Amino acid sequence: MGRYDHNILTALLSTGQPMGVHELLQNIQLSPGHLHPALARLENAGLINSEREPQTQAGHPPRRMYTLTAAGARRARALTGNA
Repeated sequence: MGRYDHNILTALLSTGQPMGVHELLQNIQLSPGHLHPALARLENAGLINSEREPQTQAGHPPRRMYTLTAAGARRARALTGNA
């Protein structure tokens, strides 16, 4: 796992809800340059899923929301000692 993967997984586990990039950036205080590659790596590993939510504001692109997969939740619980 990458340097920031633990933080992303535990942030998603702690909220129990889908999170967008903005919420993740605020929660774990990373720059977008570090967050986006980590999200792609976690998604490719099958630990998170992403979906675009419907466009809610004219002129704004739809947000991509991230959630843990079952495997991602198990990994996050193991990382936090709550397996």
